[in-house]
Amino acid sequence: MEIRRSILDGDFSYCSRTLYPFITQDSLPKKSEVIELLMRKYIDTDSVFLKEAPTTFVMAHDRTCNLACPSCRPEVIAANQEQQDMLNKCKDTIILPLLKEMKGWCFMTSDGDPFASKHYRSILTSLDPSEYPNLKISILTNRLLLTPKMWTSIPHAAKFIYTVSVSIDAATPETYLKVRRPGNFDSLLPNLEFLGNLRRESTITQLNFNFVVQNENYLEMEQFVKLGLRIGVDKIHFQRILNLSSIPDEEFLRNDIADPRNAAYPDFMKMLENPIFDNDIVDLYTLIPSRSHFKDRFELSDKA
Repeated sequence: MEIRRSILDGDFSYCSRTLYPFITQDSLPKKSEVIELLMRKYIDTDSVFLKEAPTTFVMAHDRTCNLACPSCRPEVIAANQEQQDMLNKCKDTIILPLLKEMKGWCFMTSDGDPFASKHYRSILTSLDPSEYPNLKISILTNRLLLTPKMWTSIPHAAKFIYTVSVSIDAATPETYLKVRRPGNFDSLLPNLEFLGNLRRESTITQLNFNFVVQNENYLEMEQFVKLGLRIGVDKIHFQRILNLSSIPDEEFLRNDIADPRNAAYPDFMKMLENPIFDNDIVDLYTLIPSRSHFKDRFELSDKA
């Protein structure tokens, strides 16, 4: 409710001025430009307590993952039995009832991998189209565990899963092992080809690749775009690395290639002039060199 208040007031005090893409790209709408009826009602009545079910539900409550990417965490994380019991209770009492009410998107997941998590897999296998007729699911995964066998183990996957986004961060086996440890790039490629086939067959409606840009991998950005073009993705999202308290400050500065203080920053900016990054599938997303570099974009007093 407090976050909603900050948005209605237009101060956006809980949003990063350097990382939130709608702010960095100066694309926030004015209050007067919002015409969707439900949002219009919230604006006109200054509502922060909402009776309607959400139209978007981002699941971010189980950090279980099969990888320990240095940009995210220092070690592999898996929910223990006590946590599993709590998650299962939440699934039955909160999550599944909420999903039945929804008419919109469920994003799974922004904190781990949905196929490494028993909890998230149990949600997917519990869904029946007759009970959740208005639900669409968007999957964010590292794709190592989303094999053809895993796909077929989800009874109604094709009816619910509309989009799949794959976090990869590399274009070669050597770099992949560094930034997606202990991942195996050679095991990943067949799974990417499988997803590409699902997209060509329109079994899924959108396929995206994600790439967290850092010192270890930025030289592979061009090669990564070529990989996406070969697989047939809809979008490639290049994202600036964040410090999620897993990297010491000095090491993070060395790794944040988009920081002007980084010694390799000029080479990085020169590389971005490559015409391949003008391709329609490429989205530079939060990859903004610095706030000061784009300071004219931060005049938000008339925004809401």
